[in-house]
Amino acid sequence: MPSRPTRTNTSRHDEDDHLRLLCQEATGPDGVRRVLELLARRFTGEVVLAGPGEGQAVAVPSDTGRLLHLVGGELAEDVARVRAGHLDAADATVREAVLHLLMVGDVSGARRTAAVLRPELPDLARVHVIENAPDSRARLSPRCREVFGEAAWVVPCPVYSGHVIVIAPAGGDGRHPAPATRLIRELVEAVPGTRMGIGLPVALRDIPIGYKQAFHALSVARHRSERYARFSPRGELGELLGHAGRAWAASTLAPLLAYRPARPRDPDAFELLATLLSWLEFGARAASQLKIHRNTLSSRLHRVGAELDRDLTRFAVQAELHLALQLIDERPHPGAAAGAIGVDELFDRPEVRRWAETLLSPLPDATRRTLLTTVRTWFRHDLGTTAAAAELGISAHGLRKRLARVEELLGRALLVGPSARYDLHHALRVHVEPARA
Repeated sequence: MPSRPTRTNTSRHDEDDHLRLLCQEATGPDGVRRVLELLARRFTGEVVLAGPGEGQAVAVPSDTGRLLHLVGGELAEDVARVRAGHLDAADATVREAVLHLLMVGDVSGARRTAAVLRPELPDLARVHVIENAPDSRARLSPRCREVFGEAAWVVPCPVYSGHVIVIAPAGGDGRHPAPATRLIRELVEAVPGTRMGIGLPVALRDIPIGYKQAFHALSVARHRSERYARFSPRGELGELLGHAGRAWAASTLAPLLAYRPARPRDPDAFELLATLLSWLEFGARAASQLKIHRNTLSSRLHRVGAELDRDLTRFAVQAELHLALQLIDERPHPGAAAGAIGVDELFDRPEVRRWAETLLSPLPDATRRTLLTTVRTWFRHDLGTTAAAAELGISAHGLRKRLARVEELLGRALLVGPSARYDLHHALRVHVEPARA
């Protein structure tokens, strides 16, 4: 039995040379034509190019023109589609990077990154969150670009697969007027099942606030026949707490602010703060927003809990830490929290009680006590649906229906994040229900 022939070094070098030549021809000008001509010259027999169609293209060295005529156009179209796909992917990556930089407060970095694609980011913007089924985003994003124009940034949400985020100029300068109600209505009607939440005009550094506003408005839009809603402001708790609030926040987060990693590759205090805030806003979905593995998220949260000596599974602890993170604009020096007061003393002021009453005012008197008792019980059980429903003597489905009703009445998201449940927890902390007559 004859032995199997072996490849010599010379033959391997020849094949490598041929492969390099093929790559050079493919990447040069008019690559498709050059590759086909090279194939037709190289093969001593026939060149057969089989594709998905019923027939196949056959050419001998002298018949390169026929091969080009039959399949060159199809190959050129395939190459163009691949290139377009790569460009779309790169565009989406840059847009998501710009959104991430804005959400973590790096406005200068977002502006530099946005300059790669254009348009420039506006100084005053309005955030819109558009929702539909995940398989509808491919149709929804182009429609958003048509309605909001070239000056808007349209970004598929990295956290919720059915959301598209639009950052559009607020329209105050006259050059980029905000889309009229008619156009917004056309957008939500163009793709069946579409809903939209619209935030207030915010400075670029406040895009995270604008996103939360639009997200809350989206929770209202789900209950409206027109399927869109604008955010209705009722004041921010953080604005009322002033210097005392910032001192309390610095004291609360002091161990984490002073943290220094043991190894250079470990997350520093800034990364741990960003991780904590993202988790408080998005829960397990924070891993998607931060672009880290869920095990990395769990490890970082364990470190945060250890440094703060707090049980992060308790909802009351989460609410306090969320407020503290809202009150710290920059990382203060760890020694800057001298003289900080406790949270009970911080809330014991008339303006905070007025804020709480304003937040709860949309709840009707007829069902107010029942709904507030439901929310308090849910909070006390650390958002555990089964345990809260059992204490209230209702089903888990009945509990969720009550919470959805509170969500609709307050015009704020409760069941998914970013949620207003932290604000609601603080409001209930100072709210005193009048005694029954």
